[in-house]
Amino acid sequence: MTFVGHGIAGATIAVAVLPRDASVRSIIPTIIAFAVLANLPDAHFPGWGHDRYDISHSVFVTLVLAGVLAVPFFLSTSLCRKVGGC
Repeated sequence: MTFVGHGIAGATIAVAVLPRDASVRSIIPTIIAFAVLANLPDAHFPGWGHDRYDISHSVFVTLVLAGVLAVPFFLSTSLCRKVGGC
């Protein structure tokens, strides 16, 4: 998938998880962040394994990375309320 396809997939996920009453000031940065994060599997980091799609595009690797990114939101209720409205 190209960076455009990854970006569109990320933007689609962002729109699906945003609260209905979200303001435009929070919608735009969230969509941009999700589009950028969706391109991480294709990043050329040393030792990342981009040459091996079974690593860089693995569902399990993605779940681990998403879990690591979600930890601050579980630890801080104020951050969770600010970003996700939980």
